[in-house]
Amino acid sequence: MNHPPLALPVRKSPLPDVAIGAGAIAVLVFLFLGGRGTLSPWLSGGLAASGGLLMLAGALMWRTRAHAWLAHAREVQASANLAAQENAEQLSLAAEGASRQLGEVWGDLIEVARVETETSINELTNRFAIIVSSLEQSIRVADDSMQGDAVAAVEEHGRAELAGLIAELRESCSRERVMRDRVEALAARIEQLREGADSVQAVAKSATLLSLNAAIEAARAGNSGSGFSVVAAEMQRLSQASGELGVRMAATSAETIASISEAVEAVRDSVRASESAAAAAEQRVASVLDEYSGLTQRIAESGATLAREAHGVNESVSAAIVSLQFQDRTSQILCHVRDSVKRAPATVFAPAAGAAVSTMDPAHELDALSSSYATEQERNVHAGRKTESSSAGEITFF
Repeated sequence: MNHPPLALPVRKSPLPDVAIGAGAIAVLVFLFLGGRGTLSPWLSGGLAASGGLLMLAGALMWRTRAHAWLAHAREVQASANLAAQENAEQLSLAAEGASRQLGEVWGDLIEVARVETETSINELTNRFAIIVSSLEQSIRVADDSMQGDAVAAVEEHGRAELAGLIAELRESCSRERVMRDRVEALAARIEQLREGADSVQAVAKSATLLSLNAAIEAARAGNSGSGFSVVAAEMQRLSQASGELGVRMAATSAETIASISEAVEAVRDSVRASESAAAAAEQRVASVLDEYSGLTQRIAESGATLAREAHGVNESVSAAIVSLQFQDRTSQILCHVRDSVKRAPATVFAPAAGAAVSTMDPAHELDALSSSYATEQERNVHAGRKTESSSAGEITFF
């Protein structure tokens, strides 16, 4: 409700000012002329009295006007107080309406932020839980596959297989050496046959000389030695045949010895190559086994390192999941603040009994808010104590 401002009363007559001015003039004339003695005492007294009366009349008229102004000022103050009270009531109603609207908007915004945070944190927690499960499965598989006994068994099996291969190579070399020895023995036997052929040739030569001597003696004997000459001729034929046989045997023996010598040399070369190959294979196998042993050891160490890293990642992710449980506490706190913000307009701006305007009394709302606390942080904040971040020892899903 708007009230027009009240105007001050307008002066309608200049009489007070005229009276005061005339009285002042009369007094000045009295003082000026009376001091010189130019006026009679009666005239001077009358002039002074009339001046005083005029000034008194002007003062009384000003007093009356001042009382009128004071009464008007009181009316203006009363009107202003009424207008201020009405404006205060209107401001209180406007503030209450605005606070209700702001409270609802604030509460809705807090609820949206709380729900969004809760949804995102729950989804992130579920993803981390899946990662933890996968890491635990990987750690179990790595622990099973990278056991020291299993690696040692694989290495021992490889060594046994390669040792068997080396043994087979050595046995093959041994068989080749036996064959070489037998071929060399056969060559010695052939050499003996050649020597026998030489002996046959020598005997044939001796028999030929003997048959020639016998033929000469038979010729000397004449008819009595004719039978002996026949024997000598036959013996010469046989010795000649034996000589030819010895020559053929010697030639055959020489050819056979040459072939056997070539075979022996080839067998020797094969044995040397086999022995060299076996030695090289043994060295290579030993080198491969050493490299394989080093590789298996490095694999085992790498597996152990990966297992440790996986355990560390698992613990870190588990700790992250534990830290993400702050969402439950913050959600409870935001719910309490949201409810308190929505209740505030109805409690803080509620008019007291008999009061013309609203009285702000937050004590009731603070008591209601403290009764809804569910976390230690809320109680500490309400009591003005220092708050500390809460921690959990294990994963708890809400």
